Amino acid sequence: AAAYDRPAADAPTPLAVPTLLAMRVASGVIIALDTTLLLVTVPDHLHGRVYSAHAATYGAVMRVSLALTGALLLAVSPRAVTLGAGLASVLVGAAWWLLTGRSATSRSAR
Repeated sequence: AAAYDRPAADAPTPLAVPTLLAMRVASGVIIALDTTLLLVTVPDHLHGRVYSAHAATYGAVMRVSLALTGALLLAVSPRAVTLGAGLASVLVGAAWWLLTGRSATSRSAR
């Protein structure tokens, strides 16, 4: 059944709006931190190239993830998609944390 055909029992819980608000705030913080780390660790003469490649990749991945999420929602419940996306996010973050030794070298430390 399409999402609009689902019964009222699948309606959002009272925590949905505060959770979405917290996610948007966290997203803004993450984008600021991400951009800061990018600009601190990349040599000045490469800022434009690296930032534009980063922004283009971010936008492309966002569109692919939206398409995949839409396709998944045709096959499984929104709760399963949310749980899977959250788990994948934690696993990717943990892998990065472990593989990079939890550190980044800034230009000022070089």
